[in-house]
Order: sequence, then C-alpha cells, then structure tokens
Amino acid sequence: MQGDMSHWVALGSDIHGNIQRIDNALSGITERLNGVKTSLENYESQLKAAQEEVLKPFPQEEELKEKSARLTELNADLNMDGHRSQQQETEKTDADDRVAKQARISILARLQQPCPLRGNPTQKQNYREER
Repeated sequence: MQGDMSHWVALGSDIHGNIQRIDNALSGITERLNGVKTSLENYESQLKAAQEEVLKPFPQEEELKEKSARLTELNADLNMDGHRSQQQETEKTDADDRVAKQARISILARLQQPCPLRGNPTQKQNYREER
C-alpha cells in the first residue's frame, strides 16, 4: 500500500490471512502517524533552538582572537629556529604521495600479469587409478 507513506505487508498463500494482515496494517497507521507527528514536533523545536543559538554572539571571541595571534607569533618563532617551514612539509608530503602512488601502480601491474605455472607444463603427470 502506498500513498504519502509506504506500508509493507507480508502476504502469504491464505486469502483470509492476507486480508487480516492488511487490516492490521491499516489499523497501525494511526499509531505510526502519531509517532511521526511527535518526531516532527521534536525536530521543529530543535530547529528553532538551533536558529536562536546561531544568532547569539560567541562569548569568547576576543579571547580566541588573542590566542590565535599568539599562536601565529609562536609558529613564526619556531620556524626561525631552523625547523622546516610549512612549504617544505607540503613538498615532503607530496613526494611521499608520489612514491606511494608508484608503489601502488607497480603492485597493480604485478597483479595483472599472468601467474607462472608450477612445474613443467610439457612434462606429463603420472597418475595411477586404482580400483
């Protein structure tokens, strides 16, 4: 049965049993409708609360700006001490990615090669059948 919602009923071979199953599914629609309405009300209240929360100002905004500025200063000081810069780290990561990709390609090439046969294919096997 299908309208705005789908309602599944497992049908069997008995006609009277199928009618009973359909009746049970129809009687359960009101319960499902009430559950869906409750969920909808819950979601609407959560949406309203989230919209109100978004409009509120961030209370630690000034502190965040100060700490971000201090972090930038500290990162600049650390880079002056001879540690790798962010650009060097990016280049190293890119090189590692290229090596990993080449390794994947070589493994794929090996997988696509035919398997070597075991033993000598021209040599006949001696099998003996016993009864």
